[in-house]
Amino acid sequence: MTSPFLITLLSCTTDTDGVTVEDYVPPVELSLPSLDGIDVESAFTEAISRVGKVQLNPAWNGNKESLALKRPTCPDVYVGAPEFLDNAVDDSLIWDDFCSTGTGLRFGGHTLWKGTLEQNGDPTTQTGLTINGTRQMEAQASVAIANDVIYEFKGTGSDALYRVQAPGYERWTYSAEINGSISGSQSTGENEGFRTDMYIYASGGDSETLDARGNVFWFDYRIQDRFDSAAMDIYLVNGSSAGPDDCPLEPKGWIGLRDENAFWYDLVFMPQDSNDDAGYEDEDRSVCDGCGTLYLRGLETENYGEICPDFSTIWTDNLIILPDAEDFVLTLQQLPPQE
Repeated sequence: MTSPFLITLLSCTTDTDGVTVEDYVPPVELSLPSLDGIDVESAFTEAISRVGKVQLNPAWNGNKESLALKRPTCPDVYVGAPEFLDNAVDDSLIWDDFCSTGTGLRFGGHTLWKGTLEQNGDPTTQTGLTINGTRQMEAQASVAIANDVIYEFKGTGSDALYRVQAPGYERWTYSAEINGSISGSQSTGENEGFRTDMYIYASGGDSETLDARGNVFWFDYRIQDRFDSAAMDIYLVNGSSAGPDDCPLEPKGWIGLRDENAFWYDLVFMPQDSNDDAGYEDEDRSVCDGCGTLYLRGLETENYGEICPDFSTIWTDNLIILPDAEDFVLTLQQLPPQE
């Protein structure tokens, strides 16, 4: 008599993983996403131009405009370092409240800010005017009028401006580091909010350079209606400021763009001091030719070939919007009075 167990073994064939041959479905080979209809070169130059606007200005201005609407005791404003904020310093200003004015204006959370400003000299003299300003913010805050959120900042940020102005001469440096999200109609404008951990350092006047490292995600804005995020580690210099070892045609480093389907496209240029965090260190890119290699991230051998953007255009598009000197100070005296 034949064993029932033996019949079972003979009735199907299995592989070593226990999957029957009849059930096996071969994997589908994924094709590269298409970039048809995309002006790839201008998409990457636009990414740099927009990253130049990832500054502390939006959060600082949104907080300032919100406090211009405050009422007595809404919100509560403190000077110094209250116990509920461990990282507050003695000369900080803080508002902390969950309140409504009864007219549709609502404050929720807290914002801490501190600014310093030094100005010396006269811009009409040969010595010139020197401006040195710094700002710091930390917030978990949202301010709204009815259904309109006018200021929202959740995170930390700082920036610094050094500027010299004299007849026929200007020199400035600006740095900003933001780690958080900023939005609101009085902060970033409509549909311009972003989340970021970006650091930028730029110079202008007699020498134009940009150093940018980090990531940014735009809540509503899309580059060419497709890319919602950018990541980069670059150093770029304008041709009029380039030294013998600089390459004004292309950045050192790499730039990435993410589309709404979560595909990352990395454009890799000249190596930056042998530090290639993007993982594309095997190919020699030391030639200053204005071109980079475009990769689909995660597939090392899959690339779209050489891409050669014209980065000279970014220097004429107000790459960095410098804060005014008076914007580095927001004192208690500038606010509507407390009750």
